Amino acid sequence: MRRYAGAFDDLACDLAAGRRPTPACTAEEFGILDLAIQDAERCQHDEPDLHADLVAAHPGSRFDFDWRILQDALFQDKDYEGLLAHPVPLSYDAAEEWFGEFGNVPTRDPERGFRR
Repeated sequence: MRRYAGAFDDLACDLAAGRRPTPACTAEEFGILDLAIQDAERCQHDEPDLHADLVAAHPGSRFDFDWRILQDALFQDKDYEGLLAHPVPLSYDAAEEWFGEFGNVPTRDPERGFRR
C-alpha cells in the first residue's frame, strides 16, 4: 500500500512542480492517473457546482473537459485495461510488476522514500 501511496505522491509532485504528470509505471498509469481522470469527469457531470469551484482558479483552455484527448495525451497505451478483467486477486509477484519502470520515460528517484 505504501508503494501505491508513493505512486500517488509521484504524480502529485509532478503537478505541483508544474510538470506534465507522466506515468513511470503501470501503478501510476492505471492505479492513479486513469482513476483520477475518471473521477474528474464524474465530478463534472454529477457535481457541477463542486467542479466549477475546483477549476475556478485555473486558466481555461479550449481542450478543457475533452476527456478522450486527455487520455490520449497522457497515456502511452491502454494495455493495462486487460488487468481490469483479472478474475482473481493478483499474486504478490504480479502486483510487484505494476511498479516496474517503463523504459521510455525518466525513472523516479529510487531513494525518494515515502511521506509520513
